[in-house]
Amino acid sequence: MLKVDPSIIGDGIRLFSGPFAPTRFTPVDEVTLPGGVRVVTYDRST
Repeated sequence: MLKVDPSIIGDGIRLFSGPFAPTRFTPVDEVTLPGGVRVVTYDRST
């Protein structure tokens, strides 16, 4: 299970390699599939 939030914060288990830098993301599209799964597309905020 992966909790998706429009920002990357904290330490915990690393999902990305390299140094940590807070990055904000803005949702730009969302599709809900018949089984209830949501596919959300994010763009980096500037």
